[in-house]
Amino acid sequence: MSFVDRLSNSWNIFKTSVDFLKRDKSLMLVPVVGAGFILAFLALFFFFALPFMQYGGWWLMILFLFIINIIAVFFASVQVWMVYEVALGKDATLSSGFKRAFGNLWDILFFVVASLIIGSVLRAIRQRGGIAGEITSGVVGVFVGIAQKLVIPAMIISERNFWDSVKGLGKALKAAPEIAVYEIGVGPLLIIAALLWAGFSFLVMLVLGLIPAVVVFFIGIVLLIYVYDLIDKIYYTLLYLTLIEKKKVKGLKLR
Repeated sequence: MSFVDRLSNSWNIFKTSVDFLKRDKSLMLVPVVGAGFILAFLALFFFFALPFMQYGGWWLMILFLFIINIIAVFFASVQVWMVYEVALGKDATLSSGFKRAFGNLWDILFFVVASLIIGSVLRAIRQRGGIAGEITSGVVGVFVGIAQKLVIPAMIISERNFWDSVKGLGKALKAAPEIAVYEIGVGPLLIIAALLWAGFSFLVMLVLGLIPAVVVFFIGIVLLIYVYDLIDKIYYTLLYLTLIEKKKVKGLKLR
């Protein structure tokens, strides 16, 4: 398969990812509900835990990171299952996503523990390895991030457990060009969009003042992150379904 074919595949998956948001608007709810749960947890944690920070600060921070990551991965799993339902031509629902994620709760916990351990190792390499450590941890971190995006669909869609999903990452090599095109292409687009919005915010500052400009800039960046998160999860779910599991998705033609 030629580079042009691979480029075409990545573009078609990206277009279909955007189209999925039009097919089923409920996909847009998942990040919002997830953010609501995280904010609620933050409020409860700081209300109840702050008085005890001086006695067990490190343990409380580890617990904090653990629970925050569980919430994030749980809702990522909900999102993946709902994308799969749309791919099957069904109406995606939050209830079905929650049910599926709860059914894979142990795998989600293993995923979070493994992610936190790997993250700690990479931070140690970055802090103690100088420039070489910075480069090494950065490169490894990119590949770990991509692997994480593929492990979640494997756990949630294929009914593999966490360990089997990790072992099956070798199959992702066949989709490496489409992954590379997406990862390399989306980054510059995000930077351009952020710069354009920063320019617009600057114009707002000239006309209305600093505070309105800061508000406008913040809202725009939050929306940009929100849209990216949606597209990213849909893209990797569709990529997993079509290029790794070899399943057909209506409206998505690959070479």
